[in-house]
Amino acid sequence: MFAPYTLNRQARTWKSRTRQGHRPTPLDPRVRGDDGFRGRVAGKAHIKCLWAGISLLLCGMSAMAEEGNLLANPGFEALVADQPARWDSFVQPKPGAVARLDDHSHAGGYSVWLHTPMPYAKEPVNNWSQNIIADFGGETLRVSGFIRVADAKEAALWLQCWRKRPWGVLSATSTSTDMPVYGTADWQEVSMNVEIPKGTDFVTLRCVLLGTGSAWFDDISVSRVITGSADTVAKVRPESKEEETEAKPKKESEPEMVDELDTVAPLYLSKEAERQEALVMPMVSRLESEVRRLREANVLLTDTLLKIQEVNEGLVKEMLAVQTELRKRREEEAHAAAPSLGVPSLRVPPLIPLSEALEGARP
Repeated sequence: MFAPYTLNRQARTWKSRTRQGHRPTPLDPRVRGDDGFRGRVAGKAHIKCLWAGISLLLCGMSAMAEEGNLLANPGFEALVADQPARWDSFVQPKPGAVARLDDHSHAGGYSVWLHTPMPYAKEPVNNWSQNIIADFGGETLRVSGFIRVADAKEAALWLQCWRKRPWGVLSATSTSTDMPVYGTADWQEVSMNVEIPKGTDFVTLRCVLLGTGSAWFDDISVSRVITGSADTVAKVRPESKEEETEAKPKKESEPEMVDELDTVAPLYLSKEAERQEALVMPMVSRLESEVRRLREANVLLTDTLLKIQEVNEGLVKEMLAVQTELRKRREEEAHAAAPSLGVPSLRVPPLIPLSEALEGARP
């Protein structure tokens, strides 16, 4: 799944992490290849086996550290050309607005960067995204990551739950609700738990920059939350409060209290989903129109290519005809310039014997 790391990139990883005040260890899942154990081992065979066993153990522990993350390439370390593998970026065209890799990372060698120098007339929601296609209906997902900002209006992680038929967003949740990130700040962790509605076909994780400024994102995680039954949840609460609840049963005359969050949260989420859908759908429309434009341009280029081929074939035929005509003329000229092998004809005056005429013609 991950592209092999080059020595140059590993060296940059070590340099970056050392600059942040700590040195990476082979236990870090970002450090792959176990280069720390690839020194020259000389000596007896059992020493080599010992080092090999330690390397395998550390590789297994590194794999266990990433096991629960549903995202591919969560630390943006695996690259395809100059882009992080399995991630897509969207930036509305504007001078200076970019989405690219950057070496200011929380861990490892890279992070992703969004920069918007000037405000748009309408917010385009510039973002990095990755789809996770699975049936999460009824489950709870834990979303977390690290964000760094510089003069940013707002930076956040979004999780959108999508339905294919009919197409639309069932719900959308942002870390800005409880953990807003804005202004200028160093790396800080944000997280949220998201209940996935039934009927969700796939979810989309987005690293979003709203407004102007710069934002860096690194070490993003989406994982399943193992939720227990009601009895299991009750055991987590303090025993004194549980006993207090059992000692004071609710009277029949008392009205049932409804948590305000239970009524407000669905309304907020639906409005948030509508707002984000209104922001995303124009992006989809623009992409569809761009695809149509590219298809029309492709058809036009194909027609032009066919015409060029026809003209080229005509020119080849004309060139062959010219070459044939030129060959014929050269043959005629060569035939005309060749000396005649016949006996020269001499005008003999009348009444003069032929022998005398020939004698007079001799030198």
